[in-house]
Amino acid sequence: MKRPLSKIILLLFTLTGVNVIALPIDDNNLPPELPNDQNGLGNEDEPPDEDPVDQRCAQYATGSVSASAAQVDLGQSVTLSWSVQLPAEYCQGAYVTLGNKPVAAEGVVPISPMSNGYYPLVVNGVKQVANVRIDVHLPATVYISGSTEDWAGLLIQAVGEENKTVILSANVDMNLMHSNIGIARGVTLTSEPPRALVPPGKINTILEQSSNVLSLNEATSSLKLNNLTSVSIPLKNLPDIVSRQSARDARHPGPRLYTHSRARPLFVIACKVDEAGDGHNVSINGFRLIGPDIDKPVGSDYKDRAIQINGCKNIEIANMELAGWSGQAIYVQDMKDLPAPGRLSEPSQVSIHDNFFHHNQQKTGGDGYGVEVKHGGYALMERNVFDFNRHAIAAGGEDGTGYTARHNLVLPGGGYHKWEDPLDGPLDINYSWHTHQFDVHGTDHCGLQSTFSDSLYNCGQAGEKFEMIQNAFQYTRGYAIKVRGIPTIAATINQNVFAHSSEEDAIHEYGIGAIKDLNNTTAFANQFGVQTDGKYGVCDFDGDKKDDLFLATGASWWMMSGAKQHWVFLNTSTERLEQLGLGDFDGDRRCDVFSVHANDFGIYKSGTGAWQSLGTFNVPMNQLRFADFNGDRVQDIFRRTPEGEWWIVSPGYYGWEHLGGSSQPLDALRFGDFNADRIADIIVENDKWLVSWSGRFKWEPLNEHVSTSLKNLLIADLDGNGIDDIIRYSTNGNVKGNWEVSWNGKSNWLTLATLTWPGVALIPWSSTVQGYVGRFSGSAASDLLSVDFTRRSKILWKSSTFNDFVAYGNFAY
Repeated sequence: MKRPLSKIILLLFTLTGVNVIALPIDDNNLPPELPNDQNGLGNEDEPPDEDPVDQRCAQYATGSVSASAAQVDLGQSVTLSWSVQLPAEYCQGAYVTLGNKPVAAEGVVPISPMSNGYYPLVVNGVKQVANVRIDVHLPATVYISGSTEDWAGLLIQAVGEENKTVILSANVDMNLMHSNIGIARGVTLTSEPPRALVPPGKINTILEQSSNVLSLNEATSSLKLNNLTSVSIPLKNLPDIVSRQSARDARHPGPRLYTHSRARPLFVIACKVDEAGDGHNVSINGFRLIGPDIDKPVGSDYKDRAIQINGCKNIEIANMELAGWSGQAIYVQDMKDLPAPGRLSEPSQVSIHDNFFHHNQQKTGGDGYGVEVKHGGYALMERNVFDFNRHAIAAGGEDGTGYTARHNLVLPGGGYHKWEDPLDGPLDINYSWHTHQFDVHGTDHCGLQSTFSDSLYNCGQAGEKFEMIQNAFQYTRGYAIKVRGIPTIAATINQNVFAHSSEEDAIHEYGIGAIKDLNNTTAFANQFGVQTDGKYGVCDFDGDKKDDLFLATGASWWMMSGAKQHWVFLNTSTERLEQLGLGDFDGDRRCDVFSVHANDFGIYKSGTGAWQSLGTFNVPMNQLRFADFNGDRVQDIFRRTPEGEWWIVSPGYYGWEHLGGSSQPLDALRFGDFNADRIADIIVENDKWLVSWSGRFKWEPLNEHVSTSLKNLLIADLDGNGIDDIIRYSTNGNVKGNWEVSWNGKSNWLTLATLTWPGVALIPWSSTVQGYVGRFSGSAASDLLSVDFTRRSKILWKSSTFNDFVAYGNFAY
């Protein structure tokens, strides 16, 4: 017995009062048609044998859908009306969807569409009986506050419209299952300021309840709310490294856009050959862009790409994390159909700065680059950090191709390349090696290897012009730089700092013997044998009451907030850690960097900006140490004269004050608070540990049970009792090591925790552990951070019953 239509309708879902979601469809395409074999077409007199009821229902069903407006502003509602006629004799159990949502056979519903799209009316999931398109007009500034597919549709439409500013909320974590998302002229894709920049209380409430936009008044250094002119938030006390106007800064990773699809590329910035004006003017900054291969240790062979730039000028990609792109994170090329110089003719036209590129290398073969410049492209890469990329930066050898790379930091990871024999059989030959980080391809293949490979690019023309200046390379597993041919203008390599022991180990130029004099490549004023990996200072640079790590490479300075986040650029400087003092020298509760220039003492305030003189003192750096000798929380300057006298000074607070003296050399003296008076004491080892309280009293025993040298020990208050403890690391065979402590500097050595590794006799892993102490978590007690040969960190977890190390850092160190 057939059910009447009214019974069928009762089986359907009711949508009254529920928003219907648009199906995002490209503006330039018609709504998708279902395949003919799903439309129920066939001989009316002879219904198909298979599933005749569904086929007949789809064949004879009709319907209509309409919208109260064809175009609305973002945030406005529109009413959808629809009706489907379902023949009762064929449509038992039939269902209807509108915009991919189940609905009744007829109805009316208000919706608030978020992007342009079609709303197809479909029966049984197979036949589209009607559709309607609604276009959404977007404002000049579009806020992305969620991570669903609807928000993704809004983002895609917004970046595809000229002169839009698209702002991601700090909590966005969006899966973009798309590719070739076009970014139009004049678009800025960025993120909102982190909540930490907004003071608590009433203003915070106003921000949460208001749609008004935060803006920065650079003239008055204040934040204001649009249409709320009475609200002004001073910014003068915020250090540069945390006052960026985006959700990503030294302390915050920022929102995340990611994909599991094979994106080649995910975003594309493309220009027309005859495009007029001064440039495309696109800025992408302040968030994370993560590819599908981030969870694979050495990538994938799909060669995915995050951002592709096709001949566009005035492009900025800044303050980003780009990882998991097994092709290239950023790919820059000029228009292939334009002869050199094309549209891109100098590096600043594409500026790529202050980004973190990591884990882009592939499982086998080539690619897996941070940035690649090809086919006449030019780019400027500065203040970026690279780790675990096959090449950090690569370039093609074509006419008009070049780049400038300066002030970048290349960490130890990456360079992995594996060659697999394409022929299966008993004589398969597979081998791997580590290649170089900064690359310039040639255009030809030369030598014996060219017999077996058509991708050597090891001779011929090597692009046009390349500058590699003041970069720091901790990477040593292959060359740092390799120029594989002859640039038409020049390749200049100068003032870089290499961990490699010599120029021959660090830089590979094209040619041998006299040919090198004609290869248009020059290297000069570089430093070699400077490995700064693991050589970190500890101090609070961003003023969050958590200690940070400080890295001085010999070319630039960097900080890692809370010893946990990514490295952030502070300054350019050739001064290394042993030439510097760290501490709050001006009383603003943020770390400054002290150094001696000629006869003057001076600081780099918060580690940034220009050096500021504190006065002329005529004392060299090798007579100085730093601690707080009066309890005012301002770092004092301690001097040991050649005669052994001790003096302290705090420029701007007090002049030279005599403490005491000792024949002990300066490098034998250590400083810490061993009686909880918040004033530094001086300790020394002389058959036992001795202490001079506040540096003002004679030596007396601190610990008569221990005579260990103090030179390589750590001093910090691990238990939070106000008294510093003394910490050391000792090995126990090749697979085990112990972190040990002398509590208050007075007890025997006691084991804090034991670390073990699956080592072998020839690889003493346990001897490669580095340790750092500081208030990384912001607690009253100091933390012990342990970094082993894997470059991963663990932090000591202390409890009343046991101590153990737990994973800590977000990235390799």
